[in-house]
Amino acid sequence: MAAKCGLHNTYIELLERGEKNATLVSIEKVVSGLEISYETLFVKIVHGRNEALSIPAQCYELIDAIPPKEQQAVLDMILKVVEYKKI
Repeated sequence: MAAKCGLHNTYIELLERGEKNATLVSIEKVVSGLEISYETLFVKIVHGRNEALSIPAQCYELIDAIPPKEQQAVLDMILKVVEYKKI
């Protein structure tokens, strides 16, 4: 991961253990290197490694990982299910 993000592995280890605070530059490198959104990065930080994500957060992570056109298709399906339940 460190190499992919252009950061030293020791620096990443210090961040993971909470022994060092991330800089804005290093956060940008992580987001860019892992090809994730800032939201995805911070959802994981807020919820922690061992804490289960809420169902909406899990849905968000799944949808965020697919291309926008597929995201729209998923949203359309969800809207149809919600509308169907109202009938």
